[in-house]
Amino acid sequence: TDGRYILGERPDILLLGNVQTRRGRGRPGDMTIKLQEKEITSLPSFARDYEFINIHLFGEINLMCYKRKGFFLPLE
Repeated sequence: TDGRYILGERPDILLLGNVQTRRGRGRPGDMTIKLQEKEITSLPSFARDYEFINIHLFGEINLMCYKRKGFFLPLE
């Protein structure tokens, strides 16, 4: 629940809302952000440093998450 600490560690990927997958491509508004994660998403550094992405898993299933800008994912 300490959003400043978490973002201060500069994680490459943020899996929010108990790891969310969906059929097809998701959008940020499709994610359910848990109450204890709201501090992370409300910080200016979150909007500045992270971007929403879909990671294709298999078939039509994608993982919705946030990636640190500038972090290279070999799947891109």
